[in-house]
Amino acid sequence: MKISQKENGNILIQDLENNFVALMPRLFVFCHPRKQNTIMINGSGDSKDEVNSIEADLTKGVFVNGDLYNNIDTLTNKINNEIIVSGNRISNSDNTDGSQTDQLSLVFDSIRDYEQMYEFAKKHSNTVSPIKIDQSGRINKEEYVIQFTDRIVKIILTYYYLPGDQISHILMNGTTGNIPLPLKTYNYGSNGEITHTYEVSTWSRNNS
Repeated sequence: MKISQKENGNILIQDLENNFVALMPRLFVFCHPRKQNTIMINGSGDSKDEVNSIEADLTKGVFVNGDLYNNIDTLTNKINNEIIVSGNRISNSDNTDGSQTDQLSLVFDSIRDYEQMYEFAKKHSNTVSPIKIDQSGRINKEEYVIQFTDRIVKIILTYYYLPGDQISHILMNGTTGNIPLPLKTYNYGSNGEITHTYEVSTWSRNNS
């Protein structure tokens, strides 16, 4: 994992291959309560908040502004000295008192519909390249990370295909416990028309 801070104060988290993981307004680091040599990073300041935390393996190392650390004490000392942990949630040019993100968090919690959640994720995500393509050129996953003032949420869509290139279904998971029907199924008529239904995640296609 790599940790660095942008000019506006936001804290950038990347994996060791420089792929985007999160952009956080503030950062707290804790020893993982159950896993050895593992730390948790979150924006809530709650050492027990595993759901909204990012994990990093200290045996693989954590980079802070380019320097490698494998020890929690030296790592936190480095962060305390070089990373402004409170970040800078919203710049002065945004003309807002900071409550907008909190309102977005409330909106997120109120969403119960698959398509509404999908549109919300696309609109408010910090993810630079959310769409993942497989070797055949098909979309196999979409990953959206959304940063609120008190937590990070992830919306992940995994694509499943019929023989050929037709989509069978798309499963939405991640921080989606409030979506009762997280699976979008695709049905194809004899004339090629497409219809959609929404199912629980235990659904399976009837091939008969």
